[in-house]
Amino acid sequence: MRPFRARTQEAWTAFLAGEGELRALMDQEDREAVGRELVDLCSELLAPAFSNPAFELGHNGEKYELILVPEGDRTRLFQLAYFQKHAPGSCWTGGISWWAAPGPGASACG
Repeated sequence: MRPFRARTQEAWTAFLAGEGELRALMDQEDREAVGRELVDLCSELLAPAFSNPAFELGHNGEKYELILVPEGDRTRLFQLAYFQKHAPGSCWTGGISWWAAPGPGASACG
């Protein structure tokens, strides 16, 4: 198995290449019609770093959000924190918010 650091870099490269398509799908009027495609695409973009990633996607009119969830797995939480910390700067511009959720009962603020 390749080191998580290398897989993180590969996943961010893939994610940056496909995030425009993700946003276009999220902008569709009938999100239910493209829901499966949206989940499949996001899973594919995250696949270099994570097998079976748990996530939520959203758009509140101002920014797009990717919320990565550890599902109670402490090891996954550390991986998600590392993944978030190594996000390219371009992910944080243009009203886009991609972040990792700490999970139930934990504070996102520290």
